[in-house]
Amino acid sequence: MNHRLMIILLLALIPRLIISPFFGHPWDMYIWLKSGELALANINIYLLENPVDYPWGFYAYPPTWLYWLIIPAIINKIIENLYITIFLIKLPIIISDILAGFLIYRIALRLGYGDRKALIISAIWLFNPITFFISSVWGMFDSIAVFFMLTALSSILDEKYARAGLLIGIGASVKLLPALLIPPTVIYLLKARRLEKKKIFINLFMLPALIFLLVSLPFLSTPIEYLKHILQHAESVGSFTYWVALSAIVNPSIFWFLPLIVYVAVITISYKKFQDGVYEYIKITGGTILSFLAASPKVNIQHTLIFIPLILLYNKFLERGEIVHKFTWFMLAGVVWLSSSLTILYNYSIEYVGKVYTPDSYDFGLGAVMLVVSSVVGGVCIVRLTLDVLGLNKVEYKMFTSRWGMIAIILSALLVFSLYSSPSGVIIPMAEIRIGIPESVDSAFIPKSATSIDNYLKHYNVNYVVLPWSPDFVNTYRGLNPNQDITIYTRFRTGSNKWSQGDIIWLVNEFHSRGVKVLLGVYLKVEEIKPHYGMQGYSIDWIKNHGEVIGSEGILLFNKTIHIDESRSYPYSEYFANQITRIVRDIGFDGVYLMSWSDWRSSGGSSHILPLLSELKKKLDKPLFIEGPENTDNPEEVINLLELSDYVILKTAPWVYTVYYARTDNVTLTDYKKYIQDILSRIDEDDEEKLLFSLYLFDFVDGWTTPATQVFIEAREFYESGLRKGYALYYTSRYVPYRVSFEINYQATR
Repeated sequence: MNHRLMIILLLALIPRLIISPFFGHPWDMYIWLKSGELALANINIYLLENPVDYPWGFYAYPPTWLYWLIIPAIINKIIENLYITIFLIKLPIIISDILAGFLIYRIALRLGYGDRKALIISAIWLFNPITFFISSVWGMFDSIAVFFMLTALSSILDEKYARAGLLIGIGASVKLLPALLIPPTVIYLLKARRLEKKKIFINLFMLPALIFLLVSLPFLSTPIEYLKHILQHAESVGSFTYWVALSAIVNPSIFWFLPLIVYVAVITISYKKFQDGVYEYIKITGGTILSFLAASPKVNIQHTLIFIPLILLYNKFLERGEIVHKFTWFMLAGVVWLSSSLTILYNYSIEYVGKVYTPDSYDFGLGAVMLVVSSVVGGVCIVRLTLDVLGLNKVEYKMFTSRWGMIAIILSALLVFSLYSSPSGVIIPMAEIRIGIPESVDSAFIPKSATSIDNYLKHYNVNYVVLPWSPDFVNTYRGLNPNQDITIYTRFRTGSNKWSQGDIIWLVNEFHSRGVKVLLGVYLKVEEIKPHYGMQGYSIDWIKNHGEVIGSEGILLFNKTIHIDESRSYPYSEYFANQITRIVRDIGFDGVYLMSWSDWRSSGGSSHILPLLSELKKKLDKPLFIEGPENTDNPEEVINLLELSDYVILKTAPWVYTVYYARTDNVTLTDYKKYIQDILSRIDEDDEEKLLFSLYLFDFVDGWTTPATQVFIEAREFYESGLRKGYALYYTSRYVPYRVSFEINYQATR
């Protein structure tokens, strides 16, 4: 082996090995640790449907990596040392980094680039910050897939096609992206007439598929669940793409098919224009894979490792300053992204394994802004590299350099920054009642952490906090038990914290000591489990066993009778009201906040909720808050709610409903203002004091954020419409990218 190459490989290997035990992505490393434990316990992770007991159940990859995770799990049982376990988890990733560097050198020589150029591009792979960081600091295993892709590519150049098919199958069983090597390889072999069609089919289709099926065999008894898991990540937006900006106005998950369409189109064009030769083969391989990622909403920074070697092996790389310039910009965007992520992921410290990011910090500041900016810039760089490799420089000029291209870029930047506010936050009118509603206790607080409470109040400055729970928290309550784990009844959880009844009592008391009232929040509908940065949703097992109370769109029907056992029946409204009253008394809540009892797609009205309100009015000696209906076509429903409750919070969400959920049923800002005026014209001054509005900030589970500018506008418009008693802020979690401030001396103009 070339001694200079040996030195380069050793210099790349040693620092990776030294630092690897001490760092890890807090969430991904948690998944690797727990997935290994589950596999060792012979639990099929692809069948886990309970996201509460198994929050790491969103392991969404083929099983080859899972098989490796069993080995560190075994050793961890013998030597319980987190540093050793993390080192072992990362070891095959680091080795793959180094072997990929060697393969890049070997392929470069095979392409006739010469020893000097081969060493340079190998060193660029080994020492660029993205490759180094992803393997040795983060601990993501994309380098293993890259290694198998490069071994397959090397085999194709050596005309070892069966071996190439075998290696592609193994690579795809690590991560699916290496399978993208197949179509350009087929084009190369067909156009160059290097292999007959039958053998191409056997070697590049049947053999990889067979290997993938063999690796997946232990999980193929339940193929639907298996496929749903390994394709799960297509449903959310990545963090290193221009889609980060577009997600402010559109749901990216509905465009999951776009990269497939673009990829097929590029493959088709490449087939028609292919010119024989290995250089052309490398070009279309890089171009097609780049095009897939350029169009995909789901691109994270680790996914870019799959095309970096192909860019380096492109015969015009290093010869044309233009492509080096674009590649350098891509690298700079990656470095800024990784550097910015340190501020949110607490320097990738293993002390925070199991947490999405440092939960005690709310004011992201420059770090979060640079993270978003570098995401968009990185995505744009991928597009520019794609167009350059495909020879579409004129298209690139029109997109990025022409007047209209520059206007589009400026508008995109404004769109991104509309999500964020000034350092003082989104300023909204001060009101007497300011309610903060996190998605769950775990999205805003940490058990026994007073700092998390102080940070929350600093971020939102509310005087009421709602702690929301699944209806089954109420249905299954059997009395005060401070040690009982009630995490399963939360809508969102990181998985790193468990919440007991005692923790909730502590939380309530801490808020009371700060002069903040705490309301028992209850979701009154069945909500399906949703994959978004994990599997989210609350437990509803009790309700599933009492299907008689489930109505249209999963709404709970309190005008029904439930069967407690064979001998007793009970009005559901009375049973639920009794349970709520006990919880309020035992835990010390200051009132009740009823949520999600209505659905705009249902025409059931409010008859199903009124019996519960009547029972609570008789039994509860604390204030009762209830959301208004989701529709705006029947003000009388609001009036009925006002008669049986202390406060009604109108569900005023024009941006979320019109832009994100694309509703067309009178939910624009103008529609809501007319709706408010209609209600106010029908009620007296006393009832006006009981009517509040809502501001929807963020939803981690569904995956949307209301831009800061829109929150600012909605707050003033609804306040000006006459709703000046107060408002509720949904969802006030630690993930909202701006803080909320209040203008004490705000003067309404009407």
